[in-house]
Amino acid sequence: MPAGFALTSGAGHGAEPLPIVCPATITPPRPEMSAPAGWQAYWSGRPVERLRGIDVVHSGDHPPLAFLVPSVRKENERIVGTWDLRSYADDLQPIWLYCQYENTAIRLTRVLPRSVRFCESIAIDTGGGNASLPIAAE
Repeated sequence: MPAGFALTSGAGHGAEPLPIVCPATITPPRPEMSAPAGWQAYWSGRPVERLRGIDVVHSGDHPPLAFLVPSVRKENERIVGTWDLRSYADDLQPIWLYCQYENTAIRLTRVLPRSVRFCESIAIDTGGGNASLPIAAE
């Protein structure tokens, strides 16, 4: 499965996924960096950064910005995080998807359609309590 995340609309998890997927990789801009005196700036030359995770954020009035917490379950070697967005269906404030990438402060964001009821991320458990980068979403 390709790396990424998708969102599910409808009343349950069996609904057809919407075409909202974080890109698996991005090529961030590389601005010129001025180094402090006596130092030189060096770029490793890696042209792309891999997706490392997502956040689902509610931009309500009180609090002004709330990172929503997923429920997490383990299915064999997979770690599945699920954000249940049904309680926000009638909220006037938007729910945002934040796509995070390795080695950069850049995040891709977008407002989720009101029809989105669940968001799921899937990662592989690499042992030792650590999860690998997300590999897919359903």
